[in-house]
Amino acid sequence: MGYIPAELHVTEAFQVPKTAGVQFHDVFGLWIGGSGGLDSIINGTGGPATDTTDANNAPVDVVGCP
Repeated sequence: MGYIPAELHVTEAFQVPKTAGVQFHDVFGLWIGGSGGLDSIINGTGGPATDTTDANNAPVDVVGCP
């Protein structure tokens, strides 16, 4: 039996409440291999980072959210 790689595909790397005081600074996502990816980094902000968006595996930065 041959090796069958798993595919991981997620909508958001981080899902956080949209509430006063919840903030993120200098966050990044990186897809390192295989198929699949991230549609966004935080609550729809930043991204995508997938197997087809960047052949060099560069990080997708989110400077601040919200």
